[in-house]
Amino acid sequence: MHSMILLAYAQTGSSTWDGIVNMAVSALINSVVYALIFKVMHDLTLPQALVVVAVVFGGLYFWSRARDRRG
Repeated sequence: MHSMILLAYAQTGSSTWDGIVNMAVSALINSVVYALIFKVMHDLTLPQALVVVAVVFGGLYFWSRARDRRG
């Protein structure tokens, strides 16, 4: 674990602990989001999960297109 922290510190290129704190907070937020997604998707059947994935990707696609048109 200590070597991972040093590696993270080396990759930030920062002489302070800001980069490590930022990476730790980001990892914590990502783990919470992934845990939530897993809990939601765990009880779904395969067809239900595919519908959820299609709706999410469709929403992201149309949101991206709307942002592109605004320029």
